[in-house]
Order: sequence, then structure tokens, then C-alpha cells
Amino acid sequence: MAKTFGDWTPYVFYSNFEGEFRFIAPGGISAGFEDGATGTLDDDYNSIGVGLRYNINPRTALKFEITDFNDDGDAAVFIDEDQDGDTDATAVAISLDLVF
Repeated sequence: MAKTFGDWTPYVFYSNFEGEFRFIAPGGISAGFEDGATGTLDDDYNSIGVGLRYNINPRTALKFEITDFNDDGDAAVFIDEDQDGDTDATAVAISLDLVF
């Protein structure tokens, strides 16, 4: 959802994904997250973000965004370097968009 106020456009977004994987790697899944009876992994993650866009001119915009990513599933889709099961993340992005 976004609303423009002159050259400024604040916005908020939410996304969600839920799914179930039937994944058998060569030698089976070794991470131990899969359901023992079905061999499936559930995948459940969402993200919420807020941002602000400033139109410098009709062809140039400066954008700032903060996104919070929450991984509530047990599918090993994202890299978990310390293997603590926590793959949540917060990202900050600043961009300059140009249209040619």
C-alpha cells in the first residue's frame, strides 16, 4: 500500500509463503528437519517492510526501505551458517533509480 504526498511516497508491504516440500536428496535428508512419516518439510516464511520514495525529478527517485524477514518453517532453504535454526533477517536498502 502506498500513498503519494507531493514528491514523497511512503509505503508498507507484507508477503507470506506457505508450502510443503517432498524432497529426497541422494542419500536422504541429513538435516533431521523432515517429518519422519512422510519425508516432507514445511516451509513458512513472511516479510514485512516499510519504505520511502522521493522523486528527485520525473526520471530519478531516491528510495529507502527496511524489510524484516521471518522464517517459521523447517525447510532448509536458507543458509544457516551456525546451524542454530534461526534464519530470520533484517535488510536495509538505499537505492537511486534512474529511467533512461
